[in-house]
Amino acid sequence: MSEELLKNIVRLFAIVAKERITEQERNNMREFLSVHLNQAAIGYFMNLFEEYVNEFKKASTGSENSQIDDETLEFLDEWSNIIKISKEVNRALTLTQKLVMVIKIIELLYSDGDISERQNNLIFYIGEALKIHRKNIISITNFVVGEDFEELSNEHTLIIDDGSINSKYAGPHMVSENITGLLAVLRISDTETYFIKYLGISTLYLNGIALKSMKIDVFPTGSTVRGSKISTVYYSDVASRFIIQQQKAPLTFTAEHIFYHFKSGRAGLQNINIAERGGKLIGVMGASGSGKSTLLNVLNGTEIPSSGKVMINGVNIHEQVNASEGLIGYVPQDDFLIAELTVYENLYYAAKLCFKNNTKGQNDDLIKELLMNLGLSETAGLKVGSPMDKTISGGQRKRLNIALE
Repeated sequence: MSEELLKNIVRLFAIVAKERITEQERNNMREFLSVHLNQAAIGYFMNLFEEYVNEFKKASTGSENSQIDDETLEFLDEWSNIIKISKEVNRALTLTQKLVMVIKIIELLYSDGDISERQNNLIFYIGEALKIHRKNIISITNFVVGEDFEELSNEHTLIIDDGSINSKYAGPHMVSENITGLLAVLRISDTETYFIKYLGISTLYLNGIALKSMKIDVFPTGSTVRGSKISTVYYSDVASRFIIQQQKAPLTFTAEHIFYHFKSGRAGLQNINIAERGGKLIGVMGASGSGKSTLLNVLNGTEIPSSGKVMINGVNIHEQVNASEGLIGYVPQDDFLIAELTVYENLYYAAKLCFKNNTKGQNDDLIKELLMNLGLSETAGLKVGSPMDKTISGGQRKRLNIALE
């Protein structure tokens, strides 16, 4: 993060915090700066923060106008500053980074357990200027100020507790035995971003770093929460709870007593049994030649098992092919990308081939949603390139293959 951008962000913090500055607010400011700066630079920016706060205080107390009252002048000055700073922030930060910044601003304001009406209004003005949807600002604010189950339980927040709460959960729920207090995970669906908050006294670790009670952290893809007494909380389990909640119809996938023999008579699979529901991420591990690809080919309907059956919601995918059409996607190991086209163009031409009845606008909306969900928005205009002459990374290539499927 550049020095100029950081100065603008510190100014934004100073605007919302100028009513009163407590030691706890200063500590929150230091904590935010420590993520981006070394110890020597933190002192410089803390001094800037104090200077900006005093500057805004003087501006608000020194304004005089016979036709416009001081409060209106103060609002116009604040709004002008917010718009100016937000233009710089919008150019430099992604939406996820802006969400993190807004959370830190709200945490700063809530340091003493209260957010004034003026500050509450400023939060919404900042959200508007940063192009963050109002519903997300409301969700984030409620998440920051929520201090118990009743205040945090809603459709956008997963509650993880020991299962002893008798009240009905308004949103997704997970039980983790022996957890003291609760973990709450907020999902921002626009960017598929997760934030985690711990309300408890035991020591828990997010990716090896101790979670502080009442503090909010990003819960990135692949994360784990561990503790000496609780069973590990995995990112995939958290994400699946939200997916399951959104499903309009339950989805089950079962494989019963699957045997498969090659034409030579050699056994490829012997008595494989699977029973899972939608929203789960399953890994298949094994040595080279152990039958992983063979298993996947049987499970996706490409190969017919010698005996046994594979079913989706009780429908045998090998016997009732038409009924299961469109329910299974398969991304092979080899890339099926056109090197000369951009990431967007690869998806655009695939959509033109797959959805002949869609308008250009419908395909464009579908592609933009896919790019955002798979973290490819920033590379949409880049040429894919070949495996030997890469323009995008290997992980991005694989996600593009998933998007195509």
